[in-house]
Amino acid sequence: MKSPLDHRQADGIGMSSAPSDHACTDSEITGGQAQEDDIKRIDAALRRLEDGRFGLCLYCGDQISMKRLDRDPAIMSCGTCNED
Repeated sequence: MKSPLDHRQADGIGMSSAPSDHACTDSEITGGQAQEDDIKRIDAALRRLEDGRFGLCLYCGDQISMKRLDRDPAIMSCGTCNED
């Protein structure tokens, strides 16, 4: 007679062989990279704030609209340069 543990093991319950249980999935790696990129963008925006360059387009030097800054405070370009 099989024990309850034997039945669970036979059914695969409690025993996973899925690769995602043992290693990071591609989406986890991509998500981690996206978070790292966001942190870098925010740090750069804080440096621009300290330097007095916050809100200025890095490409042409024009003022970035408040609408764009409200949407993304770490944005680096004006609407004109963003379209290029």
